Amino acid sequence: EKITEGEIIDAIRRPVGARSVDAVKRRVRAGMGRCQGGFCSPLVIEILARELGVSEYEIRKRGGKSFMLTGEKLPAYAKNFGDKADDFLAFAETLTDEELAQGILYGTSMRSRQQAINQLRLGRKPAYLHVFARRLPGDNAGACHGADLPYIFGTLQNDWRPYGGADYELSRILTDYWANFARTGNPNGEGLPRWTPFTEDSDLSLIIDTVPYMARKELTKLQLYKIDYLTSTDEVDSFI
Repeated sequence: EKITEGEIIDAIRRPVGARSVDAVKRRVRAGMGRCQGGFCSPLVIEILARELGVSEYEIRKRGGKSFMLTGEKLPAYAKNFGDKADDFLAFAETLTDEELAQGILYGTSMRSRQQAINQLRLGRKPAYLHVFARRLPGDNAGACHGADLPYIFGTLQNDWRPYGGADYELSRILTDYWANFARTGNPNGEGLPRWTPFTEDSDLSLIIDTVPYMARKELTKLQLYKIDYLTSTDEVDSFI
């Protein structure tokens, strides 16, 4: 499901607009894709909060008291931590509702960091992390899920968007990165901005904009806590 930020905003601003995550889902199908909202829910919550002028932890799933991100959910959520549930609850007591709201949802940056740590932990080749940050030209879709694909596969010319020279240069860089990685396991090559791997000494990601650069993608306290827990278990591919 390729839903743009503009479509979600339109669903919220209608005369009978969406006021919950499920209301957005019913109107524009955000959250009906393969991940069932696992990736887009944090973004939908962020947009709802911004458009409605409230905090993210005031956003509901469907109405009533179905808050997405409040401490009321903690006892049930703590069960995800198995025999460490009490430790998690003690940690959660140190967080504000807003910090819980920012971290309780699964996020792609958290998942990528978790997988990169597991690569090192299991003695495999290091991972190369990236964040696609190029806001698409032509509307207010932003850097939405799947926006990187026309760049990676070199198909910008087949799209309706008014891509410019910087976009085509970025596409060249990304196709070279991906081809190099497929050949050698290392995306770097002559004429490309340096992309450093995730290591014990460096947790930087490649920020993919018109000029790619290395930077740290900050995670919330709760996301970092979850990573520490998940990477200490035998279920290396699990997520919470």
